[in-house]
Amino acid sequence: MARMAENDNRRRPLLRPIVVRTLAAVALVAMAVSLIVDAAYGHVGHFGLDGMFGFYALLGLASGLVIIGVAKGLGVPLSRPDAYYDDKPGAPE
Repeated sequence: MARMAENDNRRRPLLRPIVVRTLAAVALVAMAVSLIVDAAYGHVGHFGLDGMFGFYALLGLASGLVIIGVAKGLGVPLSRPDAYYDDKPGAPE
């Protein structure tokens, strides 16, 4: 059983807890740096909302969530059943 879990971790390294925690920490640091740079760099908005503090960070977050939602939505009609490629009776060999 332990060997099976070890093999699973080798095939999907991004699911290991240490990797997930590291990626989350890197993402949080990147977001914090983005907000610090936004605060330090005074800019003038051209369209009203884009002059708001943290607008581009929020825009990036919203666009990332939209991309994830579209990908999840496309995954439903485009996915195949788990046994799609299994041998079917009567299929040529």
